Amino acid sequence: MFSTLTQIMLIVLIGVIVWQALLKGTGKDAKPRDYVAWFGLALILFFLILSLITPNAPVVITFGSILTFPLKPLGLAILLLFFGLGEIKRKGNSITNNGINQIWAAFLILTIFSLPLVANLLAQRVQQDVIAGYQAALGRHETVGAIVLLAHSATQLSLLAPNQLQLNDPSDRILQTVQEYDRQLYLDREDSPKIIVSAGPKVGFESYSKSNRPEADKIAATLESLGIPSEDILRERTGVDVHSSAEAIKKQYVDSRKISKRVILVTSALNMQRARHTFAQLGIDTIPSPAGFYNLQADSTPKVQVRTSQKGACDTLSISIQNARKTRISDLIPSPEGLLISTRVINEFWTSVYYFLRGWLAPTVQPVPQYKDVGC
Repeated sequence: MFSTLTQIMLIVLIGVIVWQALLKGTGKDAKPRDYVAWFGLALILFFLILSLITPNAPVVITFGSILTFPLKPLGLAILLLFFGLGEIKRKGNSITNNGINQIWAAFLILTIFSLPLVANLLAQRVQQDVIAGYQAALGRHETVGAIVLLAHSATQLSLLAPNQLQLNDPSDRILQTVQEYDRQLYLDREDSPKIIVSAGPKVGFESYSKSNRPEADKIAATLESLGIPSEDILRERTGVDVHSSAEAIKKQYVDSRKISKRVILVTSALNMQRARHTFAQLGIDTIPSPAGFYNLQADSTPKVQVRTSQKGACDTLSISIQNARKTRISDLIPSPEGLLISTRVINEFWTSVYYFLRGWLAPTVQPVPQYKDVGC
């Protein structure tokens, strides 16, 4: 109790010193000192340069989260509410027109981006090209030597039981990888494909500790429990994001000719396009096999419709993907799931912008073949 009070007093003391150093005057006359703006600008430029040199450093990741906070619906709404509340006049209990406009803007941002209908439209626009990849996966007859699974953030830290595996939402990539392995094994029974699981320790935690082992090891053990032979599983233990995984796979497996430059890529549907362009920039051609489509509700999945028809002496196959259900009145009611999906789509946009500025994205990738009216 005494140590806690001491820490609180120390924090308050530091806060008072910082306040006096940054502001001049008191009360309503308090204004930032002249050097504060220049110091803030220099600090932002320093972290921007540092992010270009060491993008995966914990301090850079933390600063990036703070810098991009106003660029997301919730962060922008909170910032507008903060400024709007600052327009309230203590005397007279009134608020300026500018404050009213800021509060209304925050309300509209939270409401619109929390609508499941809006979240679905945003997600579908990003995943439109990826749906074709899912269609192609259903009717693919091409064999490859390796299946790359980007398994970042697919597991949770097991602090109480380090040997216990706890999965997150992105864990559906694991089942997608097993399906791709079985499909490749069916097409070529003589030579089984290799699965490259790429995922290092979680960023922001102590690396390689007992509880924060590389996620690749945990996912590999899960794949073995699902029937994948251990000799067919390769573990890439350093990748913490799409780019670092792509670089590690190129260095460890492609350059050494352990695998070919054409692989099946398994990752979430939301970041599939960025992942494909990242691998293409490094000279690796990818066949998309997306998982985890976002739809109108968190518990909804795409509905696959397969139709066959007789044309001449051969049956033809037509594949289409639709929503698992139709739009309802409840889709016009704001929900936490809607805000979460909208935020993830917007976050993917800003991440793609960062990748573009770094030169990590190839201008084009090989288009996905359309498997409509596929002949037998």
